[in-house]
Amino acid sequence: MSLTEPLPKVRNHGIDLVRLLSFIAITFHHYTWVLWYAAPPHEATHFGWHWIAAYARSISFSGHTVLFLSCYLIARTETRVAKTWKVVALVTIGWFIFCLFEWGQNPVFWIWDIYPLISLGLITCILALRISPAFLYMLGGLGFALTWFDFWNWSVFDSFTLQWRHWLVGDCKVDLADWPILPWIGIIWTPYAIGTWDRLTAGGPGKSRLGQWKKWEWGLWPALLLLSIPQLGAFYRIELGPMFACFSFRQAPPVFWSHFIFVVFLLRLSRRAGASAIGKIAARACDRKPADLALVRSRLPDSLHVDRIRLPSIPTGTCVE
Repeated sequence: MSLTEPLPKVRNHGIDLVRLLSFIAITFHHYTWVLWYAAPPHEATHFGWHWIAAYARSISFSGHTVLFLSCYLIARTETRVAKTWKVVALVTIGWFIFCLFEWGQNPVFWIWDIYPLISLGLITCILALRISPAFLYMLGGLGFALTWFDFWNWSVFDSFTLQWRHWLVGDCKVDLADWPILPWIGIIWTPYAIGTWDRLTAGGPGKSRLGQWKKWEWGLWPALLLLSIPQLGAFYRIELGPMFACFSFRQAPPVFWSHFIFVVFLLRLSRRAGASAIGKIAARACDRKPADLALVRSRLPDSLHVDRIRLPSIPTGTCVE
């Protein structure tokens, strides 16, 4: 490849794979949801149905996974805030169209779902970042803390109107429990803050980055994954029917995180692997002049950590580490 050609973008295949598997499960969830409202599906009559159902139920928190990873990637690759505002506008329009389709089928018009949650989450993140990155990081910490509270069991929300109760914590009595603000806005705040931190510190010398594996992580991750094992299976036992939301969005916080910790771990591994991809690109700098190396470095994707490439005094005929 000549230096006049752009270097290929390095995709994070780990994140791509997790999102693909999650989207497949989500598709099956919605397929079953539609069948339940038309006529209950007869699982035994479909070849391979049990295997597909087992797969989808094993990761029935796939919506959380896609939302978490997508918000991380939005923040990690954000070059202009206008791009994120376009996402907000598109999702908000989608919410309005969704409400029109649901008009007359529910006791309220403004049905809360993942669309308004994304809009609210991204708007608050953008405004927090405008104040300062530190303020956004605090918002991300607050988002993580929110996911450790079972707000749906708080009696204080019983006195709220159906519209506000539906928005804030959901209401299973009328089957309006999808993606309530509390606690699930934290699934937007936290990854957006992490992605922003990862982006802003990517070029800072000596700063901690997600691409750098710490020694203490060798003990932390195995411990967390082992502690989560006793809680596994709760999401698998969720029925794929009309009450799916009331079960999937109301799991006890320790149960949710015992499952979701594996998603976070995969994200951590994928970022570590992504950082090592720089070695492959830098290897192409062999036998090039320092001036050429500067051009190569300038074309490296923003997501890679390039501070290990030393441009000055690189002799021709050697490879860059």
